[in-house]
Amino acid sequence: MGPNSTGNRAGTGSDRGGRTRLDDQTPGLNGTHRSQTAGRPPFVALLVDGLRLVDLQIQLLSLDVREFWQPAWRAVLLLVAGSTALIAALPVALFGVAETLRSSWSFSIEFSLLAVSSVALVASGVLILWSARRLAAAAAPLKRSADELRENLSWMRSVLEEDQEEWRLRTR
Repeated sequence: MGPNSTGNRAGTGSDRGGRTRLDDQTPGLNGTHRSQTAGRPPFVALLVDGLRLVDLQIQLLSLDVREFWQPAWRAVLLLVAGSTALIAALPVALFGVAETLRSSWSFSIEFSLLAVSSVALVASGVLILWSARRLAAAAAPLKRSADELRENLSWMRSVLEEDQEEWRLRTR
C-alpha cells in the first residue's frame, strides 16, 4: 500500500474492469442499483444513494484531514514558534547588529540598518518558503477528497440522467 492508501479504499483509478471506485465501496450502488431501486420513484432512489455518498464523503474527508494533520502539526507548531520568536527578537537584534556595524566599520546608521534588515528579510523569507512547501506537501491527501467528490457528483449526474430517461420512456 502506498503512503496515501488505506485498507478500505479502492485503487486510485476511476475505472478498473468496468467497475468504479464507488462500486468497490458500496454494494448498493453498483450494478445491482437498478434492481434494488425498482418500483421506487427515481428521486427517492437518488436520495438514498445521495445519503450514502454523503456518508462516504464525510468518512473520506475525516481520514484525509487526519492524514494531513499528522505530518503538518510539527510544521505549524514550528511556524508559529518561529514567527513569534522572530517578531519578538527582530527589532532588538536588528538595532544591535546595525549599531555594531556602525561602530566597528564606520558605516552610517542608515546603511547599517538597511543592510541588517535586508539580511533578516531574506532569512525570514527562506523560512516562510520552507514552511509553506512543507504545508503544501502535507495537504496532498486533501486533494483525494476533492477528486472523490468530483467523481461522486459525476456519478450522481449520470444516475439522474438515466432515471430521467427511464421516467420519460415509462410515461409515453
